[in-house]
Amino acid sequence: MKYFVLTFLLFIFFNCTSSKQTKPIEPNPLYFSENNTSGLVVGTLTFVHERARFGNYSIQVVNKNENEYIAKQNSTTVNIIPDLLWKPKHRGELDNGQTYLIVFKRMKGSYEINHIDVSGQGISTTFSSVFSGFSIPFNVEEGKITYIGNLIIDEFSDNSTYGIIHRNNFDRDIEEFQKIYPNVKFSAEKVIRDTIRIKD
Repeated sequence: MKYFVLTFLLFIFFNCTSSKQTKPIEPNPLYFSENNTSGLVVGTLTFVHERARFGNYSIQVVNKNENEYIAKQNSTTVNIIPDLLWKPKHRGELDNGQTYLIVFKRMKGSYEINHIDVSGQGISTTFSSVFSGFSIPFNVEEGKITYIGNLIIDEFSDNSTYGIIHRNNFDRDIEEFQKIYPNVKFSAEKVIRDTIRIKD
């Protein structure tokens, strides 16, 4: 019995110790060039707090085509799952885990992100909510990269707003993107970005 207790305590200790260490980010093998028939979308999602309030964050990317079938086919969901072992906390690529690098391919067209569905699991119940009150419209072109900005969320603020801010963090985001996605060949000057909608 004593051996079991000691083993369990050592297990907790080493897991807690390792969780505090910054894990190196492995390069992503994704390949993309100007010859691709689709476009690549790049942005970041930052959470104000290290602690994660929910267990799943689903970014809804909606295609704005007037044809309902095409819109449905080209829309997608980008899922983010934090570290749920022991104390739930975010595990993004930047800012000690509090910022996630969002990267996905889409076909040519007009899109919008205006809400993020979130859900969690309690002891005996499940719960859900929606981060809304913002709009990120953007266009995707073949063989080009579109930057959609940095979305900052305080998930522990008032439920009706969640303290959402949308800003331009282009230089930092693209620099980190190039480090993690070395097989994506592009020129930063040619990245599509709407500096009118995104605040500096």
